[in-house]
Amino acid sequence: MKEYTTDQTALLPTLSAILDPTTVRASDWTLTNPAPDAPDGWWPPEFLQLRRPLRSLADGQLGFWRRDTTVRVAHIVALPSSVRATLDSATDMAFLAGGTSPLRTQLVARATLTPNDAMRFSGAVRSGPLVLSAELLSTAPRTPNYRSRFGTHAPSTLREMAATELALSTPVFLRLPRRTGTPPTRVEDVIRQMSSGERFGRSERLALYWESYGFPLGEPLEMALQLRSESGANVLQKIGALIGVAGERDSVSIRWTEARPTRLIDADATLRAVTVHGVGLDLSPLDPGTYVVRIDVRTRGNRSAQSARRFVIGSP
Repeated sequence: MKEYTTDQTALLPTLSAILDPTTVRASDWTLTNPAPDAPDGWWPPEFLQLRRPLRSLADGQLGFWRRDTTVRVAHIVALPSSVRATLDSATDMAFLAGGTSPLRTQLVARATLTPNDAMRFSGAVRSGPLVLSAELLSTAPRTPNYRSRFGTHAPSTLREMAATELALSTPVFLRLPRRTGTPPTRVEDVIRQMSSGERFGRSERLALYWESYGFPLGEPLEMALQLRSESGANVLQKIGALIGVAGERDSVSIRWTEARPTRLIDADATLRAVTVHGVGLDLSPLDPGTYVVRIDVRTRGNRSAQSARRFVIGSP
């Protein structure tokens, strides 16, 4: 008899995740044997047989936006293809939970489940380090449950920002329904169009959304978008048509001016000026690989803030 069979589940993460939970990644868990045809090659420190199998969810995409006393969070996760045929939106449940410690764990958000969409979690958390867990619980016979746990750090709230501090949210990637579509700037629309990951095909029409905090209202803002390949390849000469705005391209970035930035209208964001920004992206000129997109927002007085996000362009 095989000691480790394919229906066993290991719930302990790597030692580094145990020592510092706020740095945990979804990949720090190997819930099931990665090679089911070789059960004797999988030797986790503990294992058990659950009544219902537990599988790993994809990493998804996470977004944070500062508000007066909380931080709004959106986490978009692909719905496993094996679940779509058996999904029951009336009884199956998807939720995002987490906190700063086991004693301060709470439900952050529930997702409405539809077979043709990702799981879209939207809620509010406190600022600071925390561990989040996306869970998908099924009621269909012999259908696995799914989980993805990871550590992150929510930014400070608007109340917690210093009086002269400027900041940007980390940009999130959106999928536009039409190639000629306009990037949304309402947070509810942003969440509906956020991609469920950070890997894209070259033919996809994408957009970036981010927020600026503490910048003066009514003044033009100087924008810069820089793209860097982690492989070291020089991609700067290719990005002249990446974004749908008029601007000058130099050897470092694409630059443009927003003469009248759009102010965020939100009853939970009143303590500091917040402006919203959306820009379309065309990735077709770029080769497959890993990239970092960097946003720089600057005042006419040369005060600035930056943020960045990594993404991957897959092979055709």
